[in-house]
Amino acid sequence: MYGPGFILIGVIFVLCSLTDFLDGFLARRLCMESSFGALLDPFADKVLIISSSVGLMFFYFRNGIFDCGMIILTSLYVLVLRDLFVGFIRQYAEKNGLAIIPSFTAKIKTFYLFIVLSLEYFGVFRKIGYIKIFGFNVCFCKFFWVLGINLAIWSAVKYAAVLYRYIKLFKEKD
Repeated sequence: MYGPGFILIGVIFVLCSLTDFLDGFLARRLCMESSFGALLDPFADKVLIISSSVGLMFFYFRNGIFDCGMIILTSLYVLVLRDLFVGFIRQYAEKNGLAIIPSFTAKIKTFYLFIVLSLEYFGVFRKIGYIKIFGFNVCFCKFFWVLGINLAIWSAVKYAAVLYRYIKLFKEKD
């Protein structure tokens, strides 16, 4: 069920994740940041995370591992809604002459999801399997995905708080 192709996909995913971080690090270090790069990098992160999550979700559903597939599906809903919400906040801010830079929480969320997806591809969660909590067998991967969902929600709340402070500040000036 988890052949060498699965490991190869994991290696490719890890390489893509590492080049993403290396690209941003070098751009900052060599003072080669651009507005296009600042726009493209979060988009590339989203494409990598969402496409990898969709692939894992289909893999789990196809192989009858429905609880892990469902937690990834739930995570995808939250991540997409969060990204739409943050996109709305950024557009609103931009229309009002404000620039909202990516928050540290959002960067932690992205890094965390890269780690979780890597662990999924290399079979760490499958090797642990299920743990018993309050008498129920719970898929171990759920804990890590739920934490990722919470990080996504928390970063969206932080973006909303920044926008709220800007709006409040400008209303006080009027």
